Amino acid sequence: MSPIALCDAAASNNIEVLREIILCGGDANKGDYDKRTAIHLAASEGLLEVVKFLLEEAGADHSPKDRWGGTPLDDAKRHARAQVIDYLKSKGAKASARKSNEIDVSANALCDAAHSNNVEELRMIIAAGGEPNAGDYDKRTAIHLAASEGRLTVVQYLVGEAGANHSPEDRWGGTPLDDAMRHGHMDVIDFLKGKGAKATSTNAAALCDAAASHNIDELRNIHRAGGDMNAGDYDKRTAIHLAASEGSLDVVKFLVDEAGANHSPADRWGGTPLDDATRHHHSAVIDYLRSKGAKASGAGATAGDLCDLAHRGDVAKLRQLLKSGVDMSVGDYDKRTAIHLAASEGNLEVVKFLVDEAGIDPSPEDRWGGTPLDDAKRQSHTAVMEYLKSKAGKAGKPAGSSMCIVL
Repeated sequence: MSPIALCDAAASNNIEVLREIILCGGDANKGDYDKRTAIHLAASEGLLEVVKFLLEEAGADHSPKDRWGGTPLDDAKRHARAQVIDYLKSKGAKASARKSNEIDVSANALCDAAHSNNVEELRMIIAAGGEPNAGDYDKRTAIHLAASEGRLTVVQYLVGEAGANHSPEDRWGGTPLDDAMRHGHMDVIDFLKGKGAKATSTNAAALCDAAASHNIDELRNIHRAGGDMNAGDYDKRTAIHLAASEGSLDVVKFLVDEAGANHSPADRWGGTPLDDATRHHHSAVIDYLRSKGAKASGAGATAGDLCDLAHRGDVAKLRQLLKSGVDMSVGDYDKRTAIHLAASEGNLEVVKFLVDEAGIDPSPEDRWGGTPLDDAKRQSHTAVMEYLKSKAGKAGKPAGSSMCIVL
């Protein structure tokens, strides 16, 4: 069993999981990559019952040394865990050979001090040889932690006095400015930007989440921090796509008028915010976007949407889509179009709209070579058949037919 699982269980005070791991063959004395063991973690957290379990039931050593020579008693002392200290001493546990006043200069110590807003401790650690840019196992540094927690004084000390890099990247490529942006710490954001700090994430997910939830304040924070308001996610969906989809007029206005976002970005499928607003019938957003010159791509309403509307005979919504620039002739995965469905259902009004107003070809062929006239014939919709023939509609040659359809 992984020593990391033991350490996690010990740190989270979960004796039952520890017991299961030990019963399954886990070694209570096994250390992680830094030779930290479960009892180190339990002592650090002051978890007396876990420490007792590890010593009395799991047979753990009371004084293992980690990478830096530290023992569980050292950990308990460092964090002033009086009960654990007394218990470990009663079991003969030893502190390391380090002098009692020796300062821990590890990256973890720096991160802990930054997280807890302790500038004086940071100053002591760095004076004793601590490296202000040192990163932990995830390449997280003291300034990452300070920025995440909004500790402006700590950030100022680290950059201005300790000479820390203002833009180190962690395991995921994130910088302190990314952390400050994520948590909306505007004073830290302003300070870091003033020092030339950079954000490395595209922040598209954060932008889209904020837009979808109508959170203008968060969007404003990201914008002030220098975030790219046109950033798209894996499907090239942007904040304004989401705002338009949700009908969030205030958010759309903020993005265009205040943040300078593009009003007509295309997503993976070529769809624009106007397409999204049109699909969901958000008339106020549609009117605003049009007033700004926004464009519809025709991809915003899928062929499936058009076929569904035609099937239901909804001329009003089809007309609205046509006015927004949607191509009424697009076909689905089987090359079935709105006029195929209208003809199949005998919706003469829809067929007339599509041919007379939308100007589409009355005889598109589907995957099997079938045309709307074939569909009308198959379902015996005489009025649709006569209209299509009056418009020079043609019968196709559906695949698999052994004979031509005679009309």
